[in-house]
Amino acid sequence: MLRGPGLRAGTAGKPVTRLLTVERDGNPLRRYGHVSPHIGKVAPLDAGALREIADLAADALPPETAGQTLVVGMAESALLLAWALTARLGGDAELRFTTREDRRTVGERTFLEPHSHGPVHALALPPGRSYGRVVIVEDELTSGATLRNLLLAIRDAAPLCQVVTLSDRRPPVKHELLRAEMAGLGVDLSVLDLSDHASTTSRYRPDVDAGEHFRMPFRGNPFGRYPAVFERAVDALGRRCRGLRPGTLYAVGECIDVAMTVWEALPTRERPIFRHITRSPWLVDEVVVKDRLDLRAPAVPDHFLYNPDEGLPERAVIVGESSTSPVAAKLAGLLASRGVKTATVEVARA
Repeated sequence: MLRGPGLRAGTAGKPVTRLLTVERDGNPLRRYGHVSPHIGKVAPLDAGALREIADLAADALPPETAGQTLVVGMAESALLLAWALTARLGGDAELRFTTREDRRTVGERTFLEPHSHGPVHALALPPGRSYGRVVIVEDELTSGATLRNLLLAIRDAAPLCQVVTLSDRRPPVKHELLRAEMAGLGVDLSVLDLSDHASTTSRYRPDVDAGEHFRMPFRGNPFGRYPAVFERAVDALGRRCRGLRPGTLYAVGECIDVAMTVWEALPTRERPIFRHITRSPWLVDEVVVKDRLDLRAPAVPDHFLYNPDEGLPERAVIVGESSTSPVAAKLAGLLASRGVKTATVEVARA
């Protein structure tokens, strides 16, 4: 059974920042999108590549200024990237995720993602908290409209904002227009395109790194869940994983925080393959997406598992939120029909 971060996603000879082109399903406003092969959506999570990406970003970011760093991960594709970067920055860096869920959290700021299947996002920040800088993590920038909307919503959080992205595909004129607009609002904005810094020579050393933790376990609470809720969920998932010893851990939707907290705390060689059940609607193109499990359920946003046979285990654990429990149940049924023994953990949204 395949296990752990030694499983590579074909990074040899290619930069870890590369994105794969996927055709969107049912979105007339945006026919194509892009996805990283390393974040668990189209293939098992590649911990070595995530570490390289986090190292690239940390090395290339401008020097840290006085005050605490807030790292913002954009749902869904940048959540794991932001997690890895926050763990790499260490210190007192604080991680927060944007969300499409109705969490009704204190200090919530809302903004729109145009041309998307989930246009309304929210970001909860502690009321009255200010930071020395904000680091926003994205997988790609296309038009920059979503980034602008987020910046407008949090412009009072810090005087310095640094954006990290795997690829900045915006026309050059939009770079300066957004920078000038933010400067007029008192925000010093810079954008770091990691594709300009990536090498085709991997810094990941399987002979050395396979026996180490991906990172020291990072115990973040990026949605600001009630601490008791978060701790109960982490404990429940940890017990499931230790008891069942699954070959694959499936994280549904935004439930990355609980999944990664448990996954990183496991001994490296006992970590299951990590797969992400995503809301991103992509067509089977026989290139990037060979197959997909349609996990749509009544009264729940559409969810999918792409290339499901990659990392198909004998035993699996599924972790998701109460709002996505029908998705977890449907996945458990489909896995059971393939002979996979499954257990599920449900996390409260609060």
